[in-house]
Amino acid sequence: MVSLASLALPATSVPSPLLSPLVQAIFMAPLFVFIEVLFKLGWLKDLKKAVQPLIRDRIRAYRHAKGIAASVEPAAGSGRAANGPKKLK
Repeated sequence: MVSLASLALPATSVPSPLLSPLVQAIFMAPLFVFIEVLFKLGWLKDLKKAVQPLIRDRIRAYRHAKGIAASVEPAAGSGRAANGPKKLK
């Protein structure tokens, strides 16, 4: 006779390391796009004002760690670097 405990799935299953980033991208990308659309439409202005300085600080820290010139700032209103990143010498 087979017990029910032997038929049960393991309590913890480890997801495939290759599948996990794909699943994260599928679920997170629409959320990111949705929030960006809300920002562009003028909604959640308080959230955008609170988040933008944090994003700039993290970008500066990343550039500093990678040796990219800190003088490269996004062009006004475009959200992109005006003249591209430059490596420090």
